[in-house]
Amino acid sequence: MADNTFSNCNVQSPPAGGGSIGPDVMGARGECYQGTGAVFFTEFYRNTLFASDGIALNDGAGPTGGPSGTGHAEWQCASYLGPWIRWSVVRANVLAGISVSALNVSGENNRLPVCASVRLLSDPALPSSGVVTEQNSFECPPQGNQSSAGYSLGPCDGCVERW
Repeated sequence: MADNTFSNCNVQSPPAGGGSIGPDVMGARGECYQGTGAVFFTEFYRNTLFASDGIALNDGAGPTGGPSGTGHAEWQCASYLGPWIRWSVVRANVLAGISVSALNVSGENNRLPVCASVRLLSDPALPSSGVVTEQNSFECPPQGNQSSAGYSLGPCDGCVERW
């Protein structure tokens, strides 16, 4: 996806749910779901997300069926168990503000609302590989919680996090 502006895109839901990519508005999910669903060679470039929840790459691989531990990958995609996310780039995006859904969730748990970030969720047993995150801009207002300076990259082999 490139050169798009998204405003007030909200997907977070308590406790940490959301859409199939997690509590983020944009992203990709590699998984075994009724067959192989690998996500290779993706790029998220020059998007602007204002008052939105962020960008996520969710790798549902692993010997136990991914972070959820459901084990479905063992029988549906036994010929390829992952990693499902490889060679992805998240570059030159602007993530600013706090989503309405993050404000609502923060009110329920009495914490600062989470600002948008770039996240990689991956199984330590089969970590994602070749993910590059660079030249992204994060603007979190003082009333928000910007964890990890905007990046939260889970287990990943050969991954790069640059400003």
